[in-house]
Amino acid sequence: MIIFSKALADKATVWEALRASQDSCQPIPTELLRFSAENRPVVMWNLTRNCNLHCNHCYMDATTSKEEEMSLEDGIRLIDDLAELKVPVLILTGGEPLMSRNFYAYAIHAREMGLRTVISTNGTLITPEVARLLKEVDIRYVGVSIDSTDPARHDRFRGVEGSYIKAMNGLRNAKEVGLRTGLRVTLTRDNWHEIPRLLDLALDEGIPRFCLYHLVPTGRGAFMVEKDVTPEQRRSVIKLLAEAAMEIWRSSRRTRRWMVPTSSSFSRMIQRGSSMFISSCRTLGAALPGSRLRTSTRREMSTPAISCPICSLET
Repeated sequence: MIIFSKALADKATVWEALRASQDSCQPIPTELLRFSAENRPVVMWNLTRNCNLHCNHCYMDATTSKEEEMSLEDGIRLIDDLAELKVPVLILTGGEPLMSRNFYAYAIHAREMGLRTVISTNGTLITPEVARLLKEVDIRYVGVSIDSTDPARHDRFRGVEGSYIKAMNGLRNAKEVGLRTGLRVTLTRDNWHEIPRLLDLALDEGIPRFCLYHLVPTGRGAFMVEKDVTPEQRRSVIKLLAEAAMEIWRSSRRTRRWMVPTSSSFSRMIQRGSSMFISSCRTLGAALPGSRLRTSTRREMSTPAISCPICSLET
């Protein structure tokens, strides 16, 4: 995973992580783990193949039918082994991890063993009550998959009508109880052009983390290889995210004033000094109907305008 905002912003460096650990003789803070000198692996555990959705791209070929899982006893022993290895993070996923009959037992035991535990979920099962339980068992982070700002398109990709609304409600419920949250996107030819709108959605909802994943052609994903993005589209998205991260960094270091013809989360965040970016590119505006990216009518800044990744590829 490329963490643009940290890699480009000269923040949370390896040396900062080392100092935080050595100076305090305490475990490295969660936000510095990815830049630490830890040589132990982050572990992703597919708890179950059970899932309440039927996503087109699922590398697990997860299903709503009841599948066998590891026994509780074996799972507890695995957590004990991971704790002994001092793995920095344990990611519980699936399938849908919240459908595992042993999810809470594992989460509680991981907490007792001192493991930092996070979950990767479709979000649809996170009711207010579930969110409170996740907080109680010390889940450190909740990543929820959102693949389009268009509810109908997201629902088609996830295979169940109404999954978008439930996923967004799950994100909000997690945030409401104070859980750290992130929006996760699987990149395909159907949604690569929506990345600016999905970033906008994250800003609107106050979601501090945005994670982009590439299509894995296994499981059901093996039947949609033709939906993978082209190299040019992939480069466009990566460049856009890198430039957005740079703009976040710059805006945190100086005050900016942007005047835009429409009120949007981008302009609000820029006025507060912690923004994504606004593109002045006609190509993006034309390619993204309904997007909140708009051409700026006036800008006052000390650096050149950010170039559009799509235009730069075309030229």
